[in-house]
Amino acid sequence: MRPRVLVVDDDFSVAMLHRRFVEDHGGFEVIGVAHSGEDALHMVATATPDLVLLDVFLPDLSGIEVLRQIRAMENTAHVDVIAITAARELDTVRAAMAGGVLHYLVKPFTAATLRERLGDYLRHYEEVRR
Repeated sequence: MRPRVLVVDDDFSVAMLHRRFVEDHGGFEVIGVAHSGEDALHMVATATPDLVLLDVFLPDLSGIEVLRQIRAMENTAHVDVIAITAARELDTVRAAMAGGVLHYLVKPFTAATLRERLGDYLRHYEEVRR
């Protein structure tokens, strides 16, 4: 079974670009794209992704708040998060790490960097799911 991925970014073009990166990587199933924190939380609760690619700057809730709420939900202990954001502030990075993100990618980054992190995740997923 392939890991199910939710892409969360308020910028529609960036979200579609990230979706394409995930789909082109292979080994993943993109189950949706959310452009707000509320939509992301709803999709996590109903679609049960394995991995969330999460932007920090969202129009309604910060990605950090979304991360906190995901961690507080029932039946989401298995949900992994990779932060993909332009946020560079130390407090934000620390909050993301404290929330258990696997990686913190600062925009802009190369396609090779995202491909590498997705490969890392796929290996992690296969190892943990055995």
